[in-house]
Amino acid sequence: MEFLDSWNPNLLAFLSAFTFAAAQIFYRDALRRLTPSAATIIVNATICLCAVLAYLASQGVERWPLMGVFWFAMVGVFGPFLGRYLSYLSITYIGHARTQVMAQTMPLWSAILAVAALGERLGPGVALGTLGILAGAFLLVRERGAAPVRVPLRLYLVSVLGAMCMALTPTLRKLGFFYIPSASFGLALSVGLGAGLHLLGRGWVEERSAGGWERGAALRAVWGSVLNFAAGMLFWTAVKVGDVVAVVPINRLSVFFVLIFSWMFFRKQEHITWRVVAGALLAVAGAVAIAGSR
Repeated sequence: MEFLDSWNPNLLAFLSAFTFAAAQIFYRDALRRLTPSAATIIVNATICLCAVLAYLASQGVERWPLMGVFWFAMVGVFGPFLGRYLSYLSITYIGHARTQVMAQTMPLWSAILAVAALGERLGPGVALGTLGILAGAFLLVRERGAAPVRVPLRLYLVSVLGAMCMALTPTLRKLGFFYIPSASFGLALSVGLGAGLHLLGRGWVEERSAGGWERGAALRAVWGSVLNFAAGMLFWTAVKVGDVVAVVPINRLSVFFVLIFSWMFFRKQEHITWRVVAGALLAVAGAVAIAGSR
């Protein structure tokens, strides 16, 4: 999919946000019948297979330098392995919409890493953007009456930790692209490693949600994974050809689409109040301010 390299990176990040949000709807439905562990295995395996096929269908690369392999492998550790599992686990704890809004702290951690490790520059809008993100997260945590049972504040830490793990990956991808300029190769390697690590460590964490493997739910997870693969290729390419501090906040606009889709398809299961919406708007406004500071 080298043709994506000629696209505007901000457009790629926006399209990735929309596609990723569509994938979340399939995951949201599947997680009612699958444990977070089972869903993570299915998603990682499907995305890895799609990425391998995409790499084989492309021109590929002549060499696989060890440093490039190393950085892409680290993406697999912190993204598909730790980040994705913590995200799915958070959905079972605090709900889908709240998990997505809490993930809006990712641009803050990602921007700090991009400046420190890649030498990228931030414009004056970063301060306002950071305040918007933090204010949105605060409204979400303080949100009342959106669930039948009060959610302990400590459970929100699961989502925050997942966001911090995911925030590492754009910088790691950029470092990997210095050595191996192939989005499909990086995606296949990182997701494949993440899937393998999760299979090895599946018994480390006790599952809270009911169910295990259910055919219909597994199929919905697969369809979501195909969409997630498309979103991944778009975002990996955006990181490759653009600046991390710009494309990451734009990609976080997925929260808009997630909230809309959640309301459309899960009105009875997903309670979205004015505090959740206000938190999402503030977080997204902060992300846009960070992108606009370039």
